[in-house]
Formats: sequence, C-alpha cells, structure tokens
Amino acid sequence: MKLNNKSEELAREITPTRIRKYLLGTGWKEDTVWKADAKKDTINIFYYKDNHQDQILLPEDTDFLDYARRIKELIEHLASLQNRDEVSIFNELLLPASDVIRVSIDNKDTKSGTLPFNDGINLLPNVKQMLYASAMSLIKPNTYFKVLKNKDVEKFIDSCRWGQTERGSFVASVICPIDPQLTLTGERVNNFGRETTANMMNSLSNLTDSIDRHAKEGTIDKSIKEEKFNYNFCSALIELQPEEKDSNISISVNWAPEDKPKVLVPSQVTVRKEHYEQLPKIIEKIRPRDKPLYEEFVGRVSALVGQEDKNEKLIKGDIILALIGRDDRIIRTRVFLNRKDYELACILHKDNKKISIKGKLVWAARVRRLEDYNDFKVISS
Repeated sequence: MKLNNKSEELAREITPTRIRKYLLGTGWKEDTVWKADAKKDTINIFYYKDNHQDQILLPEDTDFLDYARRIKELIEHLASLQNRDEVSIFNELLLPASDVIRVSIDNKDTKSGTLPFNDGINLLPNVKQMLYASAMSLIKPNTYFKVLKNKDVEKFIDSCRWGQTERGSFVASVICPIDPQLTLTGERVNNFGRETTANMMNSLSNLTDSIDRHAKEGTIDKSIKEEKFNYNFCSALIELQPEEKDSNISISVNWAPEDKPKVLVPSQVTVRKEHYEQLPKIIEKIRPRDKPLYEEFVGRVSALVGQEDKNEKLIKGDIILALIGRDDRIIRTRVFLNRKDYELACILHKDNKKISIKGKLVWAARVRRLEDYNDFKVISS
C-alpha cells in the first residue's frame, strides 16, 4: 500500500533519531555528513552494507520546510529495497522500536475477517493475561501467581498498544515497545519488553511441543514434574479458544527490525484443536493446592440451553453463565440447573440481572463447567 498526502503530513512526527536507529539496525551504515554553509543544517548519508551507490539522505532538522516530503521519499525507497508495504514501514517508524505480536484465529467464522462477539470479548483480556504471566515469571519463576500484580509489569503492559486488525482470518496485533539499553562497553542488551515477548513464545512452543510428543515420550508429565508450565498462562490460553471447535490459533511475532533477538526464539506457534483437548487435563494437574475447588462466583446469565422434560412438562437443564474471575476476566461457564433455578435463570436472563452461585469450576475446552452447584440467586447491581 502506498503512502498518501495525509501520511506525508504525519511524517513530520517521525524523528531523525528514530529513523537513524531503524537504519543502523537494519544493515545501513552511516557515512559522511553534509552541512549547508548558510544555515548550518545537516543531512546524514547512509548506504546499505557495502553498496555506496545505494544511498539514503536523512535530514537532521525537523524544521526543514521539505522535511515531511523527504521522509516520505525515504520510506518509499526503503519499501522498494525491502519489497515491503510503504504503510507498514511508515507505521513502524511512527512508534518506538517494537515487537509486534499477531494473534490469528482461523476457522469458518473468521474467513471474512470478522469474529463472533463472544470470541472478541475473550480475545483482548486473555492475550493481556498471557503477556502478564510471561512477564511475572521473568521476575519470579513460578508455576502459579495468586495475584498478578507488579509495578514493572504494569509499566510494560501500559506501554503496549493494540494495532489494527487484519483480514484473512481474524488477526489482532499487539505492539510491544522495546528499548535496547547499552552496557558500559557499548554492547546492546535486551530489555524487559523483549524478554517478555520471547518468554511468551518459548512458553507456547514448549507447551504445544510437549503435547505433540507426549504419546511417544510422556513429555507432558515430564514438563509438569520439571515445573515448566505456568497455571496463569495456561488458563489464559484455554480462554482464548473460540466457540467454533475446529479452530486454529496462530500466535506470531515480528521482531523489531532494529534489534533482532540474539538467541533463537520461535517466531510462530500454532495452537490446534488437539492441543486444546489436552489443556484442561494439564491445568487440573498443575492447579495450585491453595486454590479452592469450591468457590462463590458472580456474573450474569448469558444463554439458556435447557430442554423440556416431556414427562414432567417443565424445562430444566443447562445455562451458560458469564462469570467474573478474580482478575476481572469473563469465564464462560455451563451449569445444569434444576427446574426451580432454571425458571429463575429465565427471568434473570430477560432482565439482565447480576447473579451469584457457588460450585466447583471444572476446566474443559471452550466452555468451563460448574459442578455441585448451590445457592443460585440474584444479587443487587
């Protein structure tokens, strides 16, 4: 996609420092500096690797009258050399150096580039939860965090941004800024943002690989014994699964061009149906001992799926609840209600009233199940 006139106006927001870091990080070398005698304005000259014929001129002063036009021309030249979309490079340069995580949901419902409403509700908070758990485990490696709260993690999460969705299957992107720092010797080291993103991809790869190889090598049990799975991370991942059972979720990363990872990290992991079939079993095995089986939940009635009992001439059966988890995520949960409670659920669903219910939450693919329930009632808003 080509840049337009509006893009040229925004180009003035891209600083020379930002462009210099991008060029130096993507193989360009800085050469001589040209200085105008009258105004003492400077233009830096860059050439690509050892090809001095292929040059880019970078104006150093944003007050140049033609600064925006020169930056637009620079981006067009980069796009031509890299065989990339001009707008993609433009968007990269408008932001700080960032890794871009893409979450792609691929099933029959997403071919148009749209996503069912309930899946969309689950997507954003659970991707955030996966990032949060990945960041927390860098600070203190653990298989379970009772409270996901840390000031350094909060600072990183707050710096992230949601990018525009993309077509094909439904693709949501998360922009995770990185800020490479220098040691006293001038060597660059990765920072917390990059380490978090890499840790998330390594965790996904380890989990799916363990499931793939388990039948032959018993890798799930080995990984659990070696405490390689984090409960919070796995819980967020299972909540990502769409209602359409034949779905693949691909999570990929475009690493910031100016600071590629120094070690090998998976850049794409696909979570398939067979992975999701094993996840509830893994979660149950790594469930922390201090996490109660029997809890009280608050939420709303999301759907009624009971059926009429022909013998008793009444309706009873399953309902779907949207329960609020401890971390404010929505947990879609199925529970089988008796006749009296089902009649109450019908009224509460119609009036959109808040409810409370006690029971044992059992992990399952797509929709959790609440067993041994009691005390189903309406509560004040």
